[in-house]
Amino acid sequence: MTTREVDIHELKALDPRQFEKEHQDFINNCIYPEWWDCIEANFKGDMAEIDVAVDSIQFGALDSGYSDAAWQGSFHLAPFMKRIKVKGSDDTLAERYPALYLAVEHDRSWARIYMEGWRNTTLSVDIQENTRFIAPRGIFSELDEDTWEELLDDQWRESYIEEVAREFAQEKADKLHEALRSEWDHLTSEEHFIESCEINEVKFEIEGETV
Repeated sequence: MTTREVDIHELKALDPRQFEKEHQDFINNCIYPEWWDCIEANFKGDMAEIDVAVDSIQFGALDSGYSDAAWQGSFHLAPFMKRIKVKGSDDTLAERYPALYLAVEHDRSWARIYMEGWRNTTLSVDIQENTRFIAPRGIFSELDEDTWEELLDDQWRESYIEEVAREFAQEKADKLHEALRSEWDHLTSEEHFIESCEINEVKFEIEGETV
């Protein structure tokens, strides 16, 4: 049996089974191992613009039934409180809880985001603060220490800041997952495979008479 060379479009039309095999081989062998580097760099850059430091990212296998993403990093609470709004309100956390904001600003309190759990994509928050040692400040500077401490305790409790930070971290993880999924779907798509073959002028051999 003779063979002849065909391009990717001819292969798809004349031998769909071989086309699918070549496509799968392309996915298995031609997707560079660290294809997500650009996504990670963009994610870190976007987060840095809102004063969040990202140490690392992690995600599940995008070609399986399980897929998720998470990240580890940290941010100071004061700029976070100035940026994040209270649910159902136009007020920021800093505006709604000014005593707490002044305390975490002076203390430089910060939140650590870390991954835990079986697949390491469950996000947890660890608040690092010593606001109990901060004296009354700003518009609250005339308060006695007991009243100030009580006010701080109330605003810590009412702000649910740890939960707000966790929701923020998960929202960003979901955006990261969307970006990873979009890039993976593009790289493994039939369209990308065909485009790669066209650019590199790849030819394939199939059985049949030479035209």
